[in-house]
Amino acid sequence: MSEIENRSEIVFLYDVSDANPNGDPIDEDKPRIDQQTDLNIVTDVRLKRTIRDYLRDFKDQNIFIQSEKVVEGGEELIKSRGRKLEEELIELLSEEELEDEEKDELEDNIHSILGESGANKRKKMFLDCLVDERSEKKAKEIYERFEELRTTVIKEKVFDKFIDLKLFGSTLAVQNIKVQQTGPVQFKFGRSLHKVDYDFHKGSITMPVEPGQGREKGKKQAEFSQEYRLPYSLIGFYGIVNENAAEYTGLEKEDVDLLMDGIWNGTKNLITRSKVGQVPRFLMRVIYEKDNYHIGDLDKKIKMVDEEGEELDEEEQKKIRSVDDYVLDIDKLMKALEENNNSIKKVDLKYDSSLNFDIPDGEELDEYIRGKGLELNNLDL
Repeated sequence: MSEIENRSEIVFLYDVSDANPNGDPIDEDKPRIDQQTDLNIVTDVRLKRTIRDYLRDFKDQNIFIQSEKVVEGGEELIKSRGRKLEEELIELLSEEELEDEEKDELEDNIHSILGESGANKRKKMFLDCLVDERSEKKAKEIYERFEELRTTVIKEKVFDKFIDLKLFGSTLAVQNIKVQQTGPVQFKFGRSLHKVDYDFHKGSITMPVEPGQGREKGKKQAEFSQEYRLPYSLIGFYGIVNENAAEYTGLEKEDVDLLMDGIWNGTKNLITRSKVGQVPRFLMRVIYEKDNYHIGDLDKKIKMVDEEGEELDEEEQKKIRSVDDYVLDIDKLMKALEENNNSIKKVDLKYDSSLNFDIPDGEELDEYIRGKGLELNNLDL
């Protein structure tokens, strides 16, 4: 495994057709739309959920933050994990030559000790579990080791096990075992590159009637359904991988490879009734050579135009229904990359050949980028 040495920026475009990419549960699950700009919004949480579910279901990765309530061994997953962390904490502490009596006492009280947020009270509860024969100095040493295990060692073990924590960090504490850390991978809200309108659909679902309800057994009845969907939306996400934060979560290059896989193929494999019709179209990662450096806002340097290179008016934008209805102008993006070429190590790229780019006729996008003097790596996803 290899460390993350420098910063990188990510631009990801995907589109949806007749789908709801990110409904708002407090507003009838309507697609999220900025009322001032009529742009479709998708939260960073939605994209992270896509990545998490793909890495769990297709790459056998351990995921800490699940999308639903999960029961493991007869208890809720988060409680099960808290209990296992408590057990591991006791085992690690036992290496400090605890007496059997002390170990048993701590096992009986560890849940209450960790549940106490007050430092002084937590310390007293812990020391009360140690035998009276312990010297004050030795008891203090054992408690200090306990605090180190609680706040540092256990956190490192948790982050090492769960890839989503290594990527996105966590603001959770499990039984007062601290696992809080800002993640090295951060995304802004995704926004459509054009104005959108949503459609309201009303239909019916035919379902069998349960027996014993005064109706003929096997008789069917219709239930009405209603939903809001976008006829089309091309959504752009911007993200950044911070090499400084990567040191604290243990993020490595191989983890970022899984991230890129999750962005592209997670979106492709997000096949639910409201999400089917989502297609990844463009994924670029700019990896920098210069320390603590990035260009910023690369997503804002891509825009939609018509076949003549003219900007689309509001009505034309809302009428878009497929990739054939627009061209992507990447001139500002390419200029920014060219101007910063000396600070760029390489560019990773994956794109759908169905997209139309405002570049010289007959030239492929990867050839065009290499022609600008940039080192390009075509992602095999």
